Amino acid sequence: MENWESLDTMGFPGYVVSDEGAVKNERTDSLLKLSPNQYGVVRVGLMKRDEGVQKTLSLPRLIATMFV
Repeated sequence: MENWESLDTMGFPGYVVSDEGAVKNERTDSLLKLSPNQYGVVRVGLMKRDEGVQKTLSLPRLIATMFV
C-alpha cells in the first residue's frame, strides 16, 4: 500500500510525496513531472508559495527525508 506524506514540514505546502516515488500537487490533484539530471538522479520541481520561486529537489533524497 502506498503511503503519502505532506511536504508542509519542508516548506512546500500543498504537495505530498509517496514512498513509491510519486509527487502530487494537492490543490490540482495532479502528479508532477519527474526528470533525471545529467547524472541520472531523478529530480522534481516544487514551488514555495511564499517566495514564488521553484526549487528543484532530488527525489531519492526527498523520499529518504520523509520516510526514513
